[in-house]
Amino acid sequence: DNPGRPNMRKVTCLLYLNEGWKEGDGGELELVPFLGKPVVIEPRMNRLVLFRSDLVLHRVLPNMEARYCLTIWIDAEEGHVNRD
Repeated sequence: DNPGRPNMRKVTCLLYLNEGWKEGDGGELELVPFLGKPVVIEPRMNRLVLFRSDLVLHRVLPNMEARYCLTIWIDAEEGHVNRD
């Protein structure tokens, strides 16, 4: 989901749609704040996650079962983007 440079994404919004998700199904979201410890978020039904995608490293851990998620990206205004 990396759009390449210049990346205008500012905020990522995730809504998980996984009925009956259980530990071991995988597909958790891992957020890694700058100089912080990783935070793992389970993809449980109706869980809404919002984070600054331009400041927080993130990845989805391997999944063993199907994983459903609605994703919305909120972009920065033109001229407010790191173009390096």
